Amino acid sequence: MSGAGELIIEGVVTTLNPDHEEGVLEDVNISPMGPLASEEMESLLLKPYTSSRTYRNLKRHGEGVFHITDDVELIARATIGKAETPLAATREITGRYLQNACRFYEFRVEELDDRKERTRIRCRVVHSERLRDLLGFNRARNAVLEAAILASRTAFLPPGDILRQLDELQVLVDKTGAEAEHRAFSLLRGHVEEARRRQAAGNETR
Repeated sequence: MSGAGELIIEGVVTTLNPDHEEGVLEDVNISPMGPLASEEMESLLLKPYTSSRTYRNLKRHGEGVFHITDDVELIARATIGKAETPLAATREITGRYLQNACRFYEFRVEELDDRKERTRIRCRVVHSERLRDLLGFNRARNAVLEAAILASRTAFLPPGDILRQLDELQVLVDKTGAEAEHRAFSLLRGHVEEARRRQAAGNETR
């Protein structure tokens, strides 16, 4: 739960990957995340899992960028690890920010507690900029955001259960979504369906 003067804000975090990490093709990791933020956006509490690249990068480098965006297709692509978007060099830290975000907040890690699988990383915002107006969210964009959160949990929840929840959200996308929302939702559904196929194949080989 959030405390007084704090709220959870869904967005996207960029961190720098180490050049030597096996399987990493790009120098920037782009990941959706909903940190607990102060109302003044002066501090962020990130809670990535120890298995995530965001956690490993922040523990190693200690700097990153949090973005607020209404581009749900970007959030969907980041969720499934296929985000391709223009980047630019940061101002106060060593990192990269998303050029098509609405606002971005450069931060440095102040405290990192990784005694549990779900870590707690307290960060201080050292620089922020507004790039464009936030157009807002309609019901379809909210549905895609919820779908992205569900799709990020295929390692913890049965894919079949996730797909049933996606069926309910699909109605909102069909009613109020534009092409971008439909593309984003299809990407997420495809990701979950692939997870279900992998799970079924694994069960057959046991």
